[in-house]
Amino acid sequence: MINPAALIAAPLAAATITLPPARALDPADLWTAGVDLTPAELSSLLEDCTGYTVDADTDADGLPAFYVVDPYGDRMEPDFPFEDLADLADHVGWRIDEALADE
Repeated sequence: MINPAALIAAPLAAATITLPPARALDPADLWTAGVDLTPAELSSLLEDCTGYTVDADTDADGLPAFYVVDPYGDRMEPDFPFEDLADLADHVGWRIDEALADE
C-alpha cells in the first residue's frame, strides 16, 4: 500500500532551497524609516554623521546607561547618563537628520 503522506512529502523535500542570509540594513535607512536602532546602530550612524559615538553601559544598579562620546573618547554634556536610548536619540537626532539631509 502507498503512504499518501510520503507522496506529498517527497516532492516538497526535494524542492527545499536554502536562502542566502539576510543583509543588514544601513542604520541611516533604518533611522529614516523611523525604526528604533540598537545602541551599536545608533553609535555607528552618529559616528558617520558627526564623529561622535554612543557608549552603552550599566549604572551601579545594573540599569542601562547611555552616553554621547566625542571623537577623543570623552563623555559629552550632559555628563549624566541617558537611561533610555530613545532619549539619547532624541537628544542627538537633529544632528543626524541635518547630516543626512546634506548627503
